[in-house]
Amino acid sequence: MGLDYVEVIMEIEDLFQIEIDDEACAPIRTVGDLYEVVLEKLDQQREAAQATGGCPTIPPFLNIRNAIVSLAPVERKNVRPSSRLEDLLPENQRILLWRELQQRLQLPLPPLVLPDSLRTGLLTVSLVVFLTATVLLIAAGGSNGFALAVSLMVIVTCLLYLGTRPLTTTFPSGCTTVADIVRRVRPPYHPSNRLTPIPTDRNQIWQLVVQTVAETLNEPASNIEPQTRFYEDLHCG
Repeated sequence: MGLDYVEVIMEIEDLFQIEIDDEACAPIRTVGDLYEVVLEKLDQQREAAQATGGCPTIPPFLNIRNAIVSLAPVERKNVRPSSRLEDLLPENQRILLWRELQQRLQLPLPPLVLPDSLRTGLLTVSLVVFLTATVLLIAAGGSNGFALAVSLMVIVTCLLYLGTRPLTTTFPSGCTTVADIVRRVRPPYHPSNRLTPIPTDRNQIWQLVVQTVAETLNEPASNIEPQTRFYEDLHCG
């Protein structure tokens, strides 16, 4: 399967608002196989909606709240979706707690960053060092001075990066509240991410699959049956 096949999968994902991962793609050989995968993904969305009573954020929120309460000195009642993470995770333990929270949730959360004031100060220091070193080294070494100044700047930057890692205690933009973590945990195939209702008419779903395949591959829809093979019959290479 080649780029044409990838294009078909992407069009199907956009149309039905589902995600077809590599594992689901592997056994697809015919249009019928693709249709069955679409049905399976839509069923997953429907089951997820039923399991949570239509509210997809409750299970991940409860899981996150339990993890925070077990790690940090904070009462359960104080962990709300709007709670700021900086109020829940003490600054003197934040780096360790943030790492352990990621392990508990099995979620790659964004790394902590330096406070804005410290980041600005370090940038200023770096520029001053670079400019000063450039002037002095050019005056002393001529044309080689600039190259030496750049080398010095690289070394200073690396040292500052390593030396300031223990000071990275600020939560990055977009991940400052409990609700922000909940949004990262929610599975991509959940119905809460849909813009339209989950389709249920299987005949209509099949017709949409056929239409999408036909238009994407520039093939007559009348030639497409469930047993139609992407590679051999549709020359999807």
